[in-house]
Amino acid sequence: TQQPIALLRQAFDYEAWYDRIKLQPREMQKCQFLSCMNPTAGSFYIDPRLQKSHMNFAVMMPSNEVLRFIYKNILDGFLSVGFNA
Repeated sequence: TQQPIALLRQAFDYEAWYDRIKLQPREMQKCQFLSCMNPTAGSFYIDPRLQKSHMNFAVMMPSNEVLRFIYKNILDGFLSVGFNA
């Protein structure tokens, strides 16, 4: 719908949202926006008004072998420290 798009555009373009009561901009600081798309459901349409404010990356799901390697290294790192607390 229009309202969420307008709020995001204000945040991206002006780094502020406008207070509807005081009619003044409320400055945003140190904000990061992250978004993703679900490949199995929903719409794959990206509104062109928001597209200009994003950097897009297409990443495929890693293979089972790669996932095992990643999570094994993470788990080994935690287990090497031990459980002494």
